[in-house]
Amino acid sequence: MVTKEQMQRLQRVRETLKTERERWDSLWLDIARRISPYHGDWSDSSPTSEGMVDLRENFDNTAMKASNRLADGIQGYACGRTISWFRLAYETEELNTVDEYKSYLQDSEKLMYKDLAKSNFYDECRSFIKCGADFGTAIMLRENNNKRNLPCYRTLHPKNALIQENAFGEVDTLFREFWLSTEDVKDYFDGLPLPQLIKICDVQTKMWKIIHYVGASTRYKLSIKGKDPYVSLYWAEIDNEFPIKEERFEYKPFYAWRWARSYIGDIWGVDAPGMIELSNAKQLNGMQKDKFRISQLTARPPIKRTEGLLVNFVPGGLIDVRAGQDFQPQPITGNLAWLTDDIEKMKSATRETYYSDFFLVLTENIDRMKTATEVAGLQDEKSALLSSFFGRLATEFLEPVLEDLFASEIKFKKLELPPAGLAGKDLAIDFVSPLAMIQKRAHELSTTKAFMAEILPLADLRPDILDKVDIDKYVDVVAEAGSVNQRVIRKDDDVKKIRDARAQLQMQMAQQQMQLEAAKTGADVYAKGSKAPEAGSATAQMQK
Repeated sequence: MVTKEQMQRLQRVRETLKTERERWDSLWLDIARRISPYHGDWSDSSPTSEGMVDLRENFDNTAMKASNRLADGIQGYACGRTISWFRLAYETEELNTVDEYKSYLQDSEKLMYKDLAKSNFYDECRSFIKCGADFGTAIMLRENNNKRNLPCYRTLHPKNALIQENAFGEVDTLFREFWLSTEDVKDYFDGLPLPQLIKICDVQTKMWKIIHYVGASTRYKLSIKGKDPYVSLYWAEIDNEFPIKEERFEYKPFYAWRWARSYIGDIWGVDAPGMIELSNAKQLNGMQKDKFRISQLTARPPIKRTEGLLVNFVPGGLIDVRAGQDFQPQPITGNLAWLTDDIEKMKSATRETYYSDFFLVLTENIDRMKTATEVAGLQDEKSALLSSFFGRLATEFLEPVLEDLFASEIKFKKLELPPAGLAGKDLAIDFVSPLAMIQKRAHELSTTKAFMAEILPLADLRPDILDKVDIDKYVDVVAEAGSVNQRVIRKDDDVKKIRDARAQLQMQMAQQQMQLEAAKTGADVYAKGSKAPEAGSATAQMQK
């Protein structure tokens, strides 16, 4: 059991990390107000609507829509519920060619796809991506739902999480806080010892703050039974010296993704679109508000106040003016055309930062694009810009999720143990989503395709130049870049057998053709020699 001294040390670490995070809070709160208003509650009290952003004060939603489009686009292109986006393999290539091993991996993939779809992963994944794009850092926790026998995922609000990284820059420590009612605490920690104040509480709706620590077992060396490399510890804030639940895990049960690393070594992510576009979002909000005000003033301008004057600002309305009185609207200053042009430029910049043009490449360019080649070229160009942040997303989030899920399926006996030949072999994750395919095509095939485009026209002039090109290898390269299912591509030995059989058949057909030609020639000679000589001919005279 974790000791009192160990609990106190964790508390000191938590307070230190909270102090270090405070300098980010004001920036994140600004981002929430203008870009992600439903993250606007930054209070430290129990869950409440207090502190939520008043949407009536937001006059422009360009950044909000761009953020949603990025989250939806990444899911649709990279890790969506309705697409095939990953494939299992082993680091050792020879293992992936064994039929028994291939069947095992394919069965594993089907089960993992099924459980991900049945769980809440895809719903939380969208929130996770949006949080990372807006605030620069996203954190997701994985717990096990024993009632449904499925993993349960939860994206954390930045205000509720503290993280720490190891010497290799990997996030290996998480402190999170969450609130549970008296009833939910007793259900969540069913059968476990609870603090006395919670035990005797009769108000089932009273909220209690729960602290959860997850980290590498080598960092703080807590006295928790077992040898798995990650430990987990829960306690209530009202009793910081009393642990409620202790666990160990083979794989890290949380995932932290940073949009980009800070070059000064700060643990929180930087350079996210939400951080970059915050100033534009603020300015756009003010400019849109001014535009609306000018438009309203233009339609309903201020007038000189005259006793008895009745003004009717509706289409076809009549204004009553007494004899001797005048009606003169006050002049309105402000150039709506200039303001509208500036607003559109800033909106375009915001959409570009959030990569909206990539995810709408087909719909927004359908009038300009005339060929599939042009569209593919534009996609290749845009996908190259996504490589940096998507590479981190895959490494820090998608790969750990799949590795953890694979291990969980085996642990809970939903998946059989790997065949004996796979014992101790490292699993590899191959991403086969539309986005991954576009990036592979752009990075791995661009130079090869350009080479083939240069060579093939020359083959018309000199066919023997193709002797320098191994077309079979080119097919393999294209298949590999496209992550084509290996069952579609024949092995080299099978190809050789097919070609040998074809060559033998062609040789037999050639021999048969030669025999037919020889027989035909002999028949013609015989036919000509068997005819009676014409009367009076030299042959007839000789015969006579």
